[in-house]
Amino acid sequence: MPRRDLKTKKLKAPRLYADENIPRQTVEYLRSKKIPVVHAVTDKNFSGRDDEFHFNYAVKNHYVLLTLDIDFLNRYKFPLRRNFGLIVIMITPPLSSFKINEVLSKLIPIIKTHAPVFFQRKILKMRTDRITILEENMSGKVSSEIIEW
Repeated sequence: MPRRDLKTKKLKAPRLYADENIPRQTVEYLRSKKIPVVHAVTDKNFSGRDDEFHFNYAVKNHYVLLTLDIDFLNRYKFPLRRNFGLIVIMITPPLSSFKINEVLSKLIPIIKTHAPVFFQRKILKMRTDRITILEENMSGKVSSEIIEW
């Protein structure tokens, strides 16, 4: 049987699904950093769809959902046990793609160094000064970790 050299195996990056709240400029920024991302509006023409649609689309297609919409933090409506990852960017107005991209720049190393399974059953709440990671284990217990920048 041939031996696999694990050191040369390329890590598969998680795929992001940016809902319609994410500006096109942010999608372009992520792509410029070689992050695989699909935009709800420009790539899929899913304008005007509700949160449940975007959540279910991301789950069905194994995407990590990227949003500015804090409604997705409702764990009863959007259960952690069903998601393939949820990233909610929480920054103070006025919103701009520059501010969003600045926060996401801190997430890019995490995306590039972790397999898609890392994001499953997790919510990453991104702020300008910290990230809070909520994770549900297999028994349904939710834990949190805060990493300050």
